Amino acid sequence: MMFFLLNLNDQNLYFKDRVIAQIKKEYLPLFELKDMRYVNGALTRFYRLPNSVNSVLNSQNIKSVEGLILGKITPKAIEFGLDRIIVIYFNSEVDVYKIVRDLESTGMFEYVEPWFIYKMDIVPNDPLISNQWHLPKIQAFNAWDITKADSIVVAAIDGGVAWDHPDLGGIIWNNLGEDVNGNGKTLIFNGSTWQFDPGDLNGVDNDGNGFIDDLIGWDFYGNDNNPKPDPCNATYDDHGTHVTGIMAAWTNNSVGVAGEAWNAKAMAIQTGACGYIYSAINGTYYAANKGAKITNHSYGGPSYNNSARTALLHARSMGANNYAAAGNQGVDVGSSPRYPCCYNDATICVAATNQGDQKPSWSNYGSCVDVSAPGDFVYSTAWNSSNNSFIYAAYSGTSMASPSAAGVGAMIKAANPSLSVDDIDTLLICSTDNIDALNPSYAGKLGSGRVNMFKAVRMAKFAGVSVLKVRVDDSNYNNNQRAEVGEQVKLFLTISNPRCYRNASNVSLQLINNDPNITVIDGNINVGNLNMEQTIEPADFFEVSISGSQPRFWDFKVKVNSVPQNADTIINLRLIIGFPKILVVDADTLTNFETYYTSALDSLNKVYELVRFNEPQLFRSNTREIIIWHTGNRSTNVLTSAERDSLVAWLNSGKKLFISSQYLAEDPIGSQFIQNYLGANIIQTGIQYKTIVGETGDPVGNGLKFRLVNPDGAQNANSDDNIAPNNPNSRRAFRWTGVTGSGDYGGAVVYQIPCKTVFLAGPFEAISNTQTGWNKREEFMSAVLNCFISSSDEVGLIPFGIYPYVKNSQILIKYHFKQAQNLNISLYSVNGYRIYESEIKSAQYGIHKIPIKSKGIYILKVNEKTYKLINN
Repeated sequence: MMFFLLNLNDQNLYFKDRVIAQIKKEYLPLFELKDMRYVNGALTRFYRLPNSVNSVLNSQNIKSVEGLILGKITPKAIEFGLDRIIVIYFNSEVDVYKIVRDLESTGMFEYVEPWFIYKMDIVPNDPLISNQWHLPKIQAFNAWDITKADSIVVAAIDGGVAWDHPDLGGIIWNNLGEDVNGNGKTLIFNGSTWQFDPGDLNGVDNDGNGFIDDLIGWDFYGNDNNPKPDPCNATYDDHGTHVTGIMAAWTNNSVGVAGEAWNAKAMAIQTGACGYIYSAINGTYYAANKGAKITNHSYGGPSYNNSARTALLHARSMGANNYAAAGNQGVDVGSSPRYPCCYNDATICVAATNQGDQKPSWSNYGSCVDVSAPGDFVYSTAWNSSNNSFIYAAYSGTSMASPSAAGVGAMIKAANPSLSVDDIDTLLICSTDNIDALNPSYAGKLGSGRVNMFKAVRMAKFAGVSVLKVRVDDSNYNNNQRAEVGEQVKLFLTISNPRCYRNASNVSLQLINNDPNITVIDGNINVGNLNMEQTIEPADFFEVSISGSQPRFWDFKVKVNSVPQNADTIINLRLIIGFPKILVVDADTLTNFETYYTSALDSLNKVYELVRFNEPQLFRSNTREIIIWHTGNRSTNVLTSAERDSLVAWLNSGKKLFISSQYLAEDPIGSQFIQNYLGANIIQTGIQYKTIVGETGDPVGNGLKFRLVNPDGAQNANSDDNIAPNNPNSRRAFRWTGVTGSGDYGGAVVYQIPCKTVFLAGPFEAISNTQTGWNKREEFMSAVLNCFISSSDEVGLIPFGIYPYVKNSQILIKYHFKQAQNLNISLYSVNGYRIYESEIKSAQYGIHKIPIKSKGIYILKVNEKTYKLINN
């Protein structure tokens, strides 16, 4: 088919030989339906214009007046006024916008507009990419363990589908209303290729939808029943084939690639060719009427089209969710709208991301965008139109991002078929991974984030009961709200069911304990109902008795029973027994960078407590010895006066501090704190080196080197500082340098030798753990903690072993083991009489105390080792 009456001079593309108009209800009787017949297999309506309209159009130039919508007009279509939309065709080129104004002047139309044409949103790229990176990125494999999408019909409103592709034929939708021979198929495999079932081609509209022999869909471009693309432009001929493959390529068939919506059925629809979409309205209407629950629209332009929006709204009313590409112009579609993306009540608008979750330069962005999805070098099914060969290729564009989001939408629908179209949109938006930190220039303009299929499916199918907090009630003991050895405590759980998860009923919690030093008195909590967005502390509680050593972690599990099933049936929890001497302070509440510090401590088997600055636990126990303080991305008010005063009091009491901050030197209060309490002068701020190397011979830095790069770190090393010791009691422990050794800038200073404070003038959290030949974060942390050992009683910091000593009429036994073990302890007088015996199960680190009354010599036996101790 050839179209030659186009305006292709700018972004507003439209036919110059026709206009579209919607007749007002009260004037519909004046437009006579003079004929209705099948044209090339599609039921078409022909109208006669009233004289009042003819008079403004110069009727001799009119070719025909036809209903825009082909096929059967349903009651739902009438409800949306689709039956009142007509197309006026002219015999030759006309001034379209003059015609629009003339028709509007009659007062008989809701709207009059050009027949707009939209461009496909593809950026051609090297096809030799064999990695579907987008599937693990959106966690598709985990989602497939929960549900498949073989009950869902999807439709690409596009340039046709190579439906006989080996990786598509098995999932092409079959219109069983046209299954004349009753074999349950309208598309069959003949042993070598896929073909229409000959027994179903009878030239009759068997399902009565207004289309003859539409076995797998329809071609609205060529107006026939074969929606395979027309060879025209090699760049765009397989656009619809690629898009369809992203959504629904035949999965688990030992061939080619996998579609996101596992074996969803793909309706084959052609609405354009050569890179342009002409008949999206009819394609959308057909898809919705035939049961498609997902429609994808990988095209667009700047022209608002009332009839197109109406068709999309009609599709939503039929239970279809619509997804549209944001476009590839690299512009803000909030200020330069693009359609259908910006029909915010009708479509989900999708921007593109690359493998690093960053917006490619070409992807549009802005307030119209609802979500982002993988769209850069996406590998999928393809078709070589020059020789009709079936291939695979990687293409880029928001054309690829939109079907990726659509595939997630199909999986949401499959996980919970009862969801409404609004529910599905909400879940898609709610379940994304926020990527603003990776796209600071586009924060808030890439929708809610990059789609995550696993999270979306979990939210659709399950309740989301989680434990936010464990409150300790030890009011029968010292009432300090901390579980300690020798206490029997009640544990009250604050639980929540976050937004977008399903309402939960019959909720109960069961405690699972494997710690021999914890005795469960009551391990069941009855909750009842917990609705979405509800947070409660049930009146019921767990009750446990605690023995063994402290401080230590108690790791336990909670089993969640609910209807529907909970997303996580087992929740892992950790409770601190006693008061650890290591305190991790998260002074940057906007990020989760504290996990880089706690994971390093976990790998070193250290007991610690994580708090926010404003939490009461900060200085509540004099057993604290070490604070690890980080400020992350906090670039203003990096150190408040209240925080400074607390730290000064802490240091004046003889405690120790490790502080990591890349913006502290640029803060007025922080810079004074550095000079007065961290033993350093600020030489230069905002240096950009990503390598830090330890000073030879320094107790902290000797032999260590680190790279602040790679995604396994926080990737936030933006403003490191050059610092230097400012008095004889401080020393430089690390220097910033280039990867090859060029550059020499102070990176870390240790103050009050041997070791009272360690200041890293950069983000510890940005250190990479995956650079071959470079040290890891936990090695930095270990060096700092070892530096603090000499004047610290922190058990977790002593070397592995047993260390008994006498103090204040007590025998104290410090112990620290790499793996937990049982300790058998016996104490004898010098004459050999046993005066004390105890067993500690699963001991790893702690202090065991034995009171002694008399002075003299004692013999201590711990397992097989014997120690002689003297109480003077």
